[in-house]
Amino acid sequence: MLCKKALSILRRYLSSYFFESLEEEVTFFMQVKPHFYSKYIYYISIYNYHIKIPTGSSEIMKTYISSQLEELKDFFDRNQSFYQYYRSGSDNLDSIYFTRGNFDIYIRNWRTFREMNYFQQAMIIKYRK
Repeated sequence: MLCKKALSILRRYLSSYFFESLEEEVTFFMQVKPHFYSKYIYYISIYNYHIKIPTGSSEIMKTYISSQLEELKDFFDRNQSFYQYYRSGSDNLDSIYFTRGNFDIYIRNWRTFREMNYFQQAMIIKYRK
């Protein structure tokens, strides 16, 4: 998939790139990377949605759609504090959420804390559409 390939190229490039300032790093991880990542999540989600659509009655379809909506609600419920921070426009925690220099590990579904933030932000961008 093109999005996955672009993310891989971006990851390799970033592994040897040094940001000139904290602001540049925050801007990249807060604004640039999530747009790439959100496209990837969007297309994977659409694909998975269509691949998993059950055949059967309208009641079966309704149950499937309801379960998908419930998963979305659960995601936002679990990540409410980050969502509120992101939507508020605050910047007091940007150096924690949007830099790669802090290695506080918080594992949830085998993602580092930082990767979870990118995932959360990409999901927020994706579902705003």
